[in-house]
Amino acid sequence: MSGDDWQRLAVQLNEKGAALKREGLELAYHNHNVEFVRQGSGTAFDLLLADTEPGVVWFEMDVGWVPNNAFRMDPADVGSGTLDWKAILPVGYEVGMRYYYVEQEPPFAEPRMDAARRDYEYLARLP
Repeated sequence: MSGDDWQRLAVQLNEKGAALKREGLELAYHNHNVEFVRQGSGTAFDLLLADTEPGVVWFEMDVGWVPNNAFRMDPADVGSGTLDWKAILPVGYEVGMRYYYVEQEPPFAEPRMDAARRDYEYLARLP
């Protein structure tokens, strides 16, 4: 997508977010890795942040996609991949994040609930 495409998406998100807000709902945008492709001096994500209305459009940051510029999926249980959750989570809390979700993406090497249990056990041990 071009920079203009991302700006058009921001306009759409603002419109939909405003309509939902009038109904008492909130619109949150969930990223993948494509938003972190370079667009001029920044990224597509930078364009979305600059062109959407705070309080109208929220962002649900999928941290797993942020450093993944290879455009491939390498799913891993929380704590067994390459992300440093011990460093990431405190920074998130420091900037105001209060809700976190674990999204376990396929392909699954074993039953999904086993992965979810390991994710929980790892996170529960963090300070």
